[in-house]
Amino acid sequence: MSYLDKLPLELLFLITPNLDPFELFSLLSVCPHRGSYHDLRQGLYKSSHDSIVALIYGICAGRLDLIEQVPGLPWLLKNFDDYARYIEQSDEYGLLGNDEKEAESFAKINFGGYINPLILAINQRSNYSREGLEIVQFLLDNGAEPNVPGNFRRRFPIYIATEKQDLDTVSLLLERQASPNTFTFQHELLPLDVAVERNHIGLSSCFLITTVVSSPVLSISQIYGVVKDHYDL
Repeated sequence: MSYLDKLPLELLFLITPNLDPFELFSLLSVCPHRGSYHDLRQGLYKSSHDSIVALIYGICAGRLDLIEQVPGLPWLLKNFDDYARYIEQSDEYGLLGNDEKEAESFAKINFGGYINPLILAINQRSNYSREGLEIVQFLLDNGAEPNVPGNFRRRFPIYIATEKQDLDTVSLLLERQASPNTFTFQHELLPLDVAVERNHIGLSSCFLITTVVSSPVLSISQIYGVVKDHYDL
């Protein structure tokens, strides 16, 4: 799409309404200076798919102001989570377009296989530290469900935050009733397992204080070994 970068902005405004949401996002990834997703859609979203991609764009840009402009955000988040929770059901509202394989490819190319708004916001925290937590909190305030796994990789938000060793986000998710006892589908690991394996005292302590967790991978003595120095046991 590099040829589009040469077009005058007036012509670009005429062309972009005909691009599907994934195409427009990809254009802006290559040509970020041509404006925001919201600008090029002129604030008008033609479908739920369009609105979801506008939300994803705002999250990736670290722009809470753009996220706030997405219409019907609580409805979008609720229905996205309902779709992600039950992978066997169809995308009733076309949130990811008409081709699930295309959506999965888009997620792999751009976000390492993730596309859920809450998970993307957690992953963006390393780029937008302070603003990133505000975005995570804003999504939770608007109904994002902390106990729903990713559509394609099936990992939970609290697991992702633990992998990134993000204590602030883990603490926020636990405050919002995220369960620390959810396994990943691929490896049967708990967030606590990841925290202990990486010898992260703060995260390990956070999980142990919050709940009694039964780990299938690590023994009590291993967990004790991680936290004993922190508590001077």
